[in-house]
Amino acid sequence: ASMVRDSSAAGEREANGCDEILRPLRMEPRTLVTLVSVRVGGTGEILDTVTVASPSSWREPTLMMSQNRVFLGLFNAGSASWRGTNSGYFENTLVTAHTFDKDGVFAFDGLAEIPGELLNQFSLDEHDGHLRLATTMDAYDPSGFHRENMVFIIDLETWEVVGSIHSIAPGERIYSARFMGDKAYMVTFREVDPLFVLDLSVPTDPRILGELKIPGYSDYLHPVNQTHLVGLGRGGTEDGRLTGIKAALFDVADPSNPLERYNLELGGRQSKSFALDDHRAFLMFDRPDHEGPLLAFPVVLSAPGGSYKSCGDPWEFSGAVVYELGAFGFEPVANVTHDRPDSTYLERYLGKASLCGDCPALAIRRILWSDDELWTLSDAKIKATSMITWKDTWQGNLHARRSLMAEGDCDGLKKNGLVSNLTSARGYDLAEAMAMAIGSGYDQEGKCDCLGEELDRSDAPGAWESYRHCETALGSQTYNRLGAFAGNCCSLDWRGNATDCLAGGCPAGISYSECVVWF
Repeated sequence: ASMVRDSSAAGEREANGCDEILRPLRMEPRTLVTLVSVRVGGTGEILDTVTVASPSSWREPTLMMSQNRVFLGLFNAGSASWRGTNSGYFENTLVTAHTFDKDGVFAFDGLAEIPGELLNQFSLDEHDGHLRLATTMDAYDPSGFHRENMVFIIDLETWEVVGSIHSIAPGERIYSARFMGDKAYMVTFREVDPLFVLDLSVPTDPRILGELKIPGYSDYLHPVNQTHLVGLGRGGTEDGRLTGIKAALFDVADPSNPLERYNLELGGRQSKSFALDDHRAFLMFDRPDHEGPLLAFPVVLSAPGGSYKSCGDPWEFSGAVVYELGAFGFEPVANVTHDRPDSTYLERYLGKASLCGDCPALAIRRILWSDDELWTLSDAKIKATSMITWKDTWQGNLHARRSLMAEGDCDGLKKNGLVSNLTSARGYDLAEAMAMAIGSGYDQEGKCDCLGEELDRSDAPGAWESYRHCETALGSQTYNRLGAFAGNCCSLDWRGNATDCLAGGCPAGISYSECVVWF
């Protein structure tokens, strides 16, 4: 059976029994995926659930929702679908669809099996009674390994493939796709970036209309209007070496001859942007005081050129960049940053978004706008910036600085000086202070048990989350895993040496680091 946590019922309940779980044939179930409909407002009660057996436990399902259906793309990791007698095998994807009514009740609608792998939700689209999909297929036959990209069109009445295009950009893979009405746009990459324009107006006869080859690639395609797209990704050289973050405006008014009208490249080859992996980090909107639309996206930029930065070298810039789509180029409007002069080494340089760690405190992840203010969100804070003066109007911290240390045993953990300071001088519950104090050490399991015992005597909600990490063996890597933010004594630099210490240094046997968490 599958389970869901129902806040309106104060606990877990069964979502679907074993006899209710959809299990597609020709696959080996490895995990379960549950769709849940919830009433918005009121009690937030669960209205309906449906559970599908998935053939992949390590690859997340691809979910796309239209006005009438929820589609799930499930990578079939163990598949070996044969084409012909000895032509070889390839892994495929299972696509399920469920309709839903105004009461939030699901109904199974259909299932398809297609060659290859979906990239993300933009690789699927429902249009005029058809499901369109773009996949990359890795195939193996007696002659060796082959890769090709394909587009399939499925009739949602019969769930049969009625049209397809094979062998798009052999040897490359899809980096981004976008379906827009009767057209589809696809970016593939190996050494250069072909942008393909596809005509899907006749579902039984899809065709490639044109392509544009330029260095680099686009991870995300965003429609501006019916004839223009913005691509955000990586710049590159003609021989396939990648450079900085690249934005480009594509003109597809003539689908047989797509053009890159202009582009912008920021930073060097180690630069990064959350928008390359998550489209929600990209923002485009209109402003009455600008002729063209504004676009904003977060970046962490290394220096331009071919040199590599080490963990201790400063980034050129970390924040959000705002540009206007002008007649002849991306016109700079503003830069917004959460960095500050007194930020610590670990706040600036460590984290998932950098070279050296898991917790970037000040790297902007989301950008929103409301009236005349641009709102930016990082792990450390939320900030409002006036779009009239481009000065900060408000900011608030989203976390507190918390101590994180490794202590040898339960008794030592409770008596540790910094734990005592957190409880006596700062008013934290003992369980919360202990949750902050658990770090790497030889007796991680024992310390988790110690925290669990104290939690039984506490109602500290923040500490429970740290215990959950601890309990699932994720707490063993100190700042990489646990819910705390250090800085009261020492930080660790990328070599593991203590730095930024207060007077008196660090107590013996205790290590410290810094991390931001939603606490």
